[in-house]
Order: sequence, then C-alpha cells, then structure tokens
Amino acid sequence: MTDAELASALDFAKGLAHEAGVIMKRYFRADDIGIELKEDDSPVTVADNTVNALVIEKVKAHYPEFGVIGEEDSYETEREWLWVVDPVDGTSPFSLGLPLSTFCLALVHKGNVQLSVVYDPFLDRLFTAQLGMGALVNGEPLKVSAVNDFKNQYALGFRSLKKENHESINDMFDELQRRGASFYSFPSFTYGGLLVAEGRFIAACMQYGSPWDAAAISLIVQEAGGTVTDLSGKPRKFNEWGDGLLVSNGLVHDEIVRLIDNENPRH
Repeated sequence: MTDAELASALDFAKGLAHEAGVIMKRYFRADDIGIELKEDDSPVTVADNTVNALVIEKVKAHYPEFGVIGEEDSYETEREWLWVVDPVDGTSPFSLGLPLSTFCLALVHKGNVQLSVVYDPFLDRLFTAQLGMGALVNGEPLKVSAVNDFKNQYALGFRSLKKENHESINDMFDELQRRGASFYSFPSFTYGGLLVAEGRFIAACMQYGSPWDAAAISLIVQEAGGTVTDLSGKPRKFNEWGDGLLVSNGLVHDEIVRLIDNENPRH
C-alpha cells in the first residue's frame, strides 16, 4: 500500500473505532447485554458479536481484497492483508459493568502490523499508531517511561494456573516483586499495554497467544518507543497464534525475558 492508502486505512480504522464505541456504550450495563459463555468458559456479549460483525461488513465493503481475523468471527484469514480485531478487549470487566474495555483493530501485512487503533469509549481516548510514524492518544504523542529499575514500578501480569506454565511465569513475578515491582492483574491486556505506552507501567506480560489480543497494542507500544516480543524474546507475527506477548519500556525488557523459563510452550 502507498503512504496515501495507509493514511486512508488509518482514517477507516478510526471511523470504525468510534462506531464500535457507540455499540459498546449502548450495551454497557444494559439489561439486554446478553452475556453467554463460550466453550472455554470465557464470556461473550451482544456487543462483542455486533462489533465483530460490523468490522467484517465494513471490510468487505471497503477492502474486499482483505481478510479479517476476529475473536468472535473471521473472514478469509489466509489473505496477505488482514484486519485483526478484538471487538471488546476485556469482555469480563465489560460484562460486570467495569469500564476497563477497549476496541482494538490492526492492519496486518504478512504478519506484521502496519497501523492500529485502540479506542476507550468510556474516557473517549483514541490511541493510534502507524509503522515508523509514532503513537498518539487523541492526537498527542505517547512515550514510554525511561525507568531502568523495578523498584516502586508497576506492571501488568497474570499468574499462571496451568501446570506446565506455573513455575517459570510465577517465579518471574515473585522475583520482580522482591525487587520492588507491583503487579496488577485486571483482565484486559490491552489496557495494561496502554499504560506502558503512556509511561505509567514499565511492562505488561500475557501468556495467551491470540493475534487479536496482541496486534493493535503491539504497534502502539513499539511506536511509543517500547519493545515488543513474545515471551521468549523473539519477534511475533500477528496473523497467527504465538508464544504470548511481552511489551515494555525497552530498558527492562531483556531482564524480564531472562527471568522467564522458556523451555515450556505457553499457548
């Protein structure tokens, strides 16, 4: 795509984000939110399905040669250009009436994110990024922190309950807490990643390997000056599942990777 075409695609994504935000607010704390459990026992609502369907409809109309990878539904996922969407990142807090959820959309070419948007409709914050052009929130530049220590710093992480993951991930959390870090575990990785991009958190760690949870926030943190890898410290592709995601301010990244035992798969 040309620069002009990418700029147009970013405008398309921004417009979709605002449409998604209207839907999210319509169903937030509504009697007809329609909470159901999926096969993995995670919740899904009418808002999730409605927003996911909207993205596929709009992509078919405006980018018929592109595919969609979505949490609730997908379309032509083998195509070279893909829109990767998490219609409501943080469905659990959304279903509980907690305003910690976002709409996430990324344009991916051969697994690499070219541009992304994350929209927080509850605070009306639109985060955007385009490869090589920086990251913004409501038009203002984002910048990760310049801290290279863990003392009195904050991060997002989830303790593992899976036997094969338990020791390595949880030991890493324990060690960083011994060094003075505090971990938050609210159920939205993207929300934690945004705090990294804003310089409020030093890192966010996720073991789940889905592309929709990782694609949009990865570019925003990267373009804010941070570092993004899988849990082994390797680059991620975002047209497929991977080995979790670690985003940080860059200065503490290698040490976190070192503390994670990479012998066992985490997805």
